[in-house]
Amino acid sequence: MNEKGSATIKTLIVLVVVAALIVGVVKIVPVYVKVYEFEDAMRVQAKFAGVERKNETVVREELFLKAQSMGLPITREQIEISKRMGGITIKVRYTVPIDLIVMQRDFNFEYEADTSTAY
Repeated sequence: MNEKGSATIKTLIVLVVVAALIVGVVKIVPVYVKVYEFEDAMRVQAKFAGVERKNETVVREELFLKAQSMGLPITREQIEISKRMGGITIKVRYTVPIDLIVMQRDFNFEYEADTSTAY
């Protein structure tokens, strides 16, 4: 009898752990996909900003609109753009809160792209 009850508890624990992992993956992976896509947009902006003669305001607005379309909580003020010889540098630092059902966790992201490393 004791062995049968022990197996049921172990099975229940395994199911809870598996369910927690599935919830974590379903909630976290899409955020990281969006973050990677936004970083790619930053690299593209840094790469072509000098060639396309875009000023800082235009680059900031395009990146802001991209972030908004992806649902990333990035404000215009968090997109730092500085001109340098031969190109620009773009820095973004932001936090994405993720609801993991039993708790809410903040994931911090920081990325920098510049013209020289975009190639």
